[in-house]
Amino acid sequence: MNLTDRIYLTVHLALTLLVCARFTEVAHWPRYVAWNLAAVAAILYTARKQHHGSWWEFVHDWLPALFFITVFEEVSYLSLRLRGAWQNPVVIAGESVLFAVPPGEWLRTHVPAWCSEPLQFGYLSFYLFYPVVAGMLWRWRRRAPAPGSRGNGTGRQRASKRRR
Repeated sequence: MNLTDRIYLTVHLALTLLVCARFTEVAHWPRYVAWNLAAVAAILYTARKQHHGSWWEFVHDWLPALFFITVFEEVSYLSLRLRGAWQNPVVIAGESVLFAVPPGEWLRTHVPAWCSEPLQFGYLSFYLFYPVVAGMLWRWRRRAPAPGSRGNGTGRQRASKRRR
């Protein structure tokens, strides 16, 4: 198992423990437990099968992209459900300590109205950017090093080749 597998195992187990500990406050809590346990099983299974063909390698390598979305959604739901309310007053109080004018107000006075649409597109593009960059890196994972470069781009060198 790689680091990503271990991180997502830990996250899903922690979320399962959280849901079980506060099950009275979480509607449909058995579904969350079932999903998290299914995710743990998928991580363990695909980690074991990843060397049994290109299909399994693909499934193992792209499972974190699915978990990125599902874990984000589960954490956002649980944080609102368990905390009970948005934390806007806390955020606004923190902003007032750091800035003389609230950032939203400053933005409205200093940025033209037509600029808000590209900013909204920038927010949306994050969700599109993630799978595109992940796909490019996944395709390039076995590329030969560029001519004149040292190593394969990982920043590692064998001990015998290190310069002293």
